Amino acid sequence: MKRLTYTSVVVLLLGASLFSCRSSGHSSDTRESTGSAAVAASNANALGFTAMDLEGKPFDGRTLKGKTILLDFWAVWCKPCLAAFPALKRLNRDFARRNFEVVGMAVYSGTPADVKKVVKEHGVDYRVLVGDEALVKRFGVIGYPSYFLVRPDGTIYKKYVGEVPDLYETIAAALDTVQLQAQPQN
Repeated sequence: MKRLTYTSVVVLLLGASLFSCRSSGHSSDTRESTGSAAVAASNANALGFTAMDLEGKPFDGRTLKGKTILLDFWAVWCKPCLAAFPALKRLNRDFARRNFEVVGMAVYSGTPADVKKVVKEHGVDYRVLVGDEALVKRFGVIGYPSYFLVRPDGTIYKKYVGEVPDLYETIAAALDTVQLQAQPQN
């Protein structure tokens, strides 16, 4: 009986892991949202969070206000998350002059030292923080990777869940819209 219970738990955990970090390659499996309850709940002040930097020091998300931010919730065990690093590095580099920044948020990935090792192995050159379960709940993260495009005023413009086909092009197009909306109207 104990063996059956243990096996059931392992199967459930594996199933949950595969569901939350999937790599389908089809756009129909990527959930994109601008009006979900999770977005609304964290939208009042999306940058009002604290996470650890890779040196183990607290980082206040409010210091990012005034920039357009792409928050990338990822995990070291998530292959689609790791596969997205080249596009994210390119976005961060290509749009930096437009007051844009990619911020990686590693969750369920061990210590800052564990995350730092993966970041180094993949040549990630943008800011990476280590988030906790409270941060995952605050943003309503239901799968990995999850991306939140945050306006300069700190509100969420759009949320993407799962692997995003043509990630660079998708975020670049959304970034144009966000920044156009943020410009003062005459």
